[in-house]
Amino acid sequence: MLYISGLKIIFSTSEMIKKQTNPIPLNYWKIFGFEALMFAVTLALGILAGGRLKFLVASKTISLSPISIWQLFFSFILGTLALLFVVYFFKFKKPKKIFFKLILWGTVIFGNLFFWSLWLPDIFTLLLLVFLIWALKKQPFVWVFNLAIMLACAGVASALGIQLAPIWVCVMMLIFAVYDFVAVYITKHMVKMAKEMIDQEAVMGFVIPKTAHEFTSPITEIKTEGKFMVLGGGDVVFPLILVVACLSVNLWTSLIVAGASLVGLLFIFLIFATQKTRRPLPALPPIALASVLGYLLTTLWW
Repeated sequence: MLYISGLKIIFSTSEMIKKQTNPIPLNYWKIFGFEALMFAVTLALGILAGGRLKFLVASKTISLSPISIWQLFFSFILGTLALLFVVYFFKFKKPKKIFFKLILWGTVIFGNLFFWSLWLPDIFTLLLLVFLIWALKKQPFVWVFNLAIMLACAGVASALGIQLAPIWVCVMMLIFAVYDFVAVYITKHMVKMAKEMIDQEAVMGFVIPKTAHEFTSPITEIKTEGKFMVLGGGDVVFPLILVVACLSVNLWTSLIVAGASLVGLLFIFLIFATQKTRRPLPALPPIALASVLGYLLTTLWW
């Protein structure tokens, strides 16, 4: 079983691409537990980072380069077009692998650097980043990789969400959810991009094993026909951007939206787990819809 991530300049939406008719494993609730735990911890890290960033900006300790919802939207389009060009028209395998690796490492480095810089002096931030890169190269365990992705998601989402209005983030998420549906069911280019990235060892998402012991497996074992499940980073980053944006309302709004996104995650997992035949299934629509509904419900209270 796989949720596979499609990529934009940061992360994009994910879908399940492995086709099989195997019965649902008896421990699938354990798998969802691992998935939900990583999802929830990343949401918590994003809220902490967003709150810290909000304080630093308010106290004029740091300043951010302004970004609009339209800049983010068009960046996504340009990033997707670039990826489609590489996947469909670039035939050289080694340069293609380098391209995907650069995007993965660039995202991990930027996200972690931004996250740790919110609390630590520059020298300690750089030391932590160097240690993380060393760990990923020398001890590329699944849990190390997941930690790097979780911190990267929290860093990227806090940097974006703190500058955006919640209502516009909701609109953006719904547009991307429609795009995810089209990209999986109609054009199917998202499926091809996801397979290509995993085959090039550039997993853009959380790697979820079937057992706790497999968290110590090498990340290089992740293949499109493997035994691991991959939750696309976009399915965490998009709702997390909304969660951080909701800090402009209050903390309770952010927590409610975070809980709603977890309900969406449960819904898509149940759909996938109860399929008789595993087939491509876009994951962002239910997560985005649940998150948006969670936000709209809070507007009735505040």
